[in-house]
Amino acid sequence: MEQSAEGKILAAAKRVFVEKGLDGARMQEIADEAGMSKASLHYYYRSKQHLFDGIYMQVFSDVIPRIFEIINSDLSLFDIIRRFFEMHIEFLKQDPSTPMFVLRDINRVPHLLERILKERNVDIYAAVNAKIADAVERGDIKFIRGEELILNMVSLSIFQFAGAPIFKTIGRISDEDFDKLIEERKKTLAEFVISAIKR
Repeated sequence: MEQSAEGKILAAAKRVFVEKGLDGARMQEIADEAGMSKASLHYYYRSKQHLFDGIYMQVFSDVIPRIFEIINSDLSLFDIIRRFFEMHIEFLKQDPSTPMFVLRDINRVPHLLERILKERNVDIYAAVNAKIADAVERGDIKFIRGEELILNMVSLSIFQFAGAPIFKTIGRISDEDFDKLIEERKKTLAEFVISAIKR
């Protein structure tokens, strides 16, 4: 399926932003990367900030509903953790540049994430804390704050992609072997988090 002009622009802009950040990127570079004129780029996105915000909105709008659907399911907390790692790692595998894009200028985007959460009426912390309270009451886990559990899970999931060049170099790991390792870690990371909170 042929990618739309807007899709090409977003993909090209993400590559430039990953390399140079918002401040270092230039609209002409993004236009060149997308294979179009600067005037054509401005037809879709009037400014660099508008384009930058558009990519963040695309990333968060794609992944936040998936996370909330898992948390709001009837699954046990342990199965929610397992499902999260399966989904999130697979999501990041589709475009490994996403973690570096998000992390590079993350201080600029809390307002965008807040907007998405408000638009969708999503309170992820409240949902996770409710699941934790149920699991604690049943005696399945030791108490942990929802914020801490989410931070642990997201950190473990994201950093393996953000740090991939270092891991591959130090361990002399091929791309193919690294992909196999990442696939295995869908399960091992989930079990690591579960064992840390299990009673």
